[in-house]
Amino acid sequence: MKRMGKETRRMLCWLLAICMAAAIGMVILLSYMTNDFHKTMVEHDYGTAGYLVNHPDSNVAAAFTKDKTDSDLKAGKQVLKEAGYHENTDPRMVPAVAAYQKRIAVMLGGMLFSVFAAVFLTVWIYIRRQRKALAKADTVITRFLEGDTDQRIDSEETGDWYSLFHRINELAAILSAQAEHEKQTRIFLQDMISDVSHQLKTPLAALKMYDEIMAQEGTDSETIHAFSQKSLREIRRVEEVVYTLLKKPGWTQVWSEWKRRRKTLKCSCVT
Repeated sequence: MKRMGKETRRMLCWLLAICMAAAIGMVILLSYMTNDFHKTMVEHDYGTAGYLVNHPDSNVAAAFTKDKTDSDLKAGKQVLKEAGYHENTDPRMVPAVAAYQKRIAVMLGGMLFSVFAAVFLTVWIYIRRQRKALAKADTVITRFLEGDTDQRIDSEETGDWYSLFHRINELAAILSAQAEHEKQTRIFLQDMISDVSHQLKTPLAALKMYDEIMAQEGTDSETIHAFSQKSLREIRRVEEVVYTLLKKPGWTQVWSEWKRRRKTLKCSCVT
């Protein structure tokens, strides 16, 4: 349970790919915002410079507050272009644009890092809890397989994994009940065999002795007849023991189960 599963590694790879795509998107967005701010700033400077060129007698404050005309923009563009200042100027060469780009980069980077950190922290907590639950389930299942049939997985919480654990507990309960039934059946058969063997031991020993006596040479017919009657009596005792055995509760069920398993075993061997 120490190594990450294939599904977990795949999920982390997808998250990493999403983060890289988001980082690339952030760079593209930053470039767009910087260029847009640069363009807006250049147009503003065109208007301010053109207003000052077209209205040399006005105060400087009016150049920033008055509305600019197309002639102001055209005049300002020409003046500033001659000075090497235009839309295609490298934004990094303009202090205000460079400062804006740096400020936006820090803001977007901080937001992106915070989101990524929150996502990865959530995923890490989820994976850690999942691995912990699976490790506990693995320990319980191992103990169950080793013979401790009272072991059960904690399935009190809600969720997909705990629903699966609940089903596993139901299966474990069924297997435990079947194992207990098998144990009781085995004990019943052992007691039955012990009881029957004890009851058959005496009549069978008597039958063997009667047979040896009748097989001796020189035994008269009267003696043979007497021991034949005794043999019949012992045979009736054996029949009574067998009849009593068949009448005992549970024997019919055990016998049917034994025949069913024997038939299943034969089918498996044939297959």
